[in-house]
Amino acid sequence: MKRFPSLLLPLLIPLMAPTHAQKPHSPAPSSAEYKALLATATEAARSELKHTVTLDAEVLNVAPPWAFLSARILGADGAAYAFEGTRWEAAAAAGGMSNQYVGLLRETNGRWAIVQQSLGPTDVVWESWAETYGAPTALFAID
Repeated sequence: MKRFPSLLLPLLIPLMAPTHAQKPHSPAPSSAEYKALLATATEAARSELKHTVTLDAEVLNVAPPWAFLSARILGADGAAYAFEGTRWEAAAAAGGMSNQYVGLLRETNGRWAIVQQSLGPTDVVWESWAETYGAPTALFAID
């Protein structure tokens, strides 16, 4: 009878694994999920910048209910966004801003919402987001 628990252990280990181990997927650009995520992040970026911009997704990882987006910020003309007329204009002119957007999103009741975002980071600002917000670490893989 002593061997019974040890036989069950391999079966129970996957059930005990944290949700942080979930492998993220990247939705197809034509999917409703992709479009909803990009629309949410784009609206948040536009609101912050107070300009018409688009986001060109480079990485979009989803591990429900979480999503991580890394994208290039483009102006209305499709060129790299210059931050002109924003509070970041001087920093951008001095090379202190990138053209990157990163955002952590969470789905609640079928709607995506921004948990945290960064416009123009020059460092890995999302490095602590997994621990801070409880999102899966694998979500932030950029390869």
